[in-house]
Amino acid sequence: MQHSVIFLMQKFLYKNEDLSKHTLKEKLFIKKLMKLLVNFVKYGNPTPKNTDNVLGSLKWELFNETLKVLNFGRTIKMITLPEEKRMRFWDKLKCDFFDNDL
Repeated sequence: MQHSVIFLMQKFLYKNEDLSKHTLKEKLFIKKLMKLLVNFVKYGNPTPKNTDNVLGSLKWELFNETLKVLNFGRTIKMITLPEEKRMRFWDKLKCDFFDNDL
C-alpha cells in the first residue's frame, strides 16, 4: 500500500500523467496527503488552519503523553495509538529490570 500511495502521489504531481483510471476517493486521498505534507514543510504543522477546503476540520495534535497519532484509514483523523498499552508495558519492564542506558 505504501508504495502505491507514493506512486500515485508522483503521478498526481505531474499534471501530464493520466489520472482518469483512479477513483475520486483515491484522488481525494492523494490531495489530502499532499496538502498535509506541503503544510508540514511550509509551516511545520500539517494542519495550520482550523478549517481547510481540502482537509476540513482535521487538526493535528502534538505528540505527548496521550500518544495520539494521525491515522490514515477510510478517513484521516487523530486517534489514540492502538499499541499504547503494550508500549507502556515494555517501557515499564525495561525500566524495572535494565539500566537506563538501553
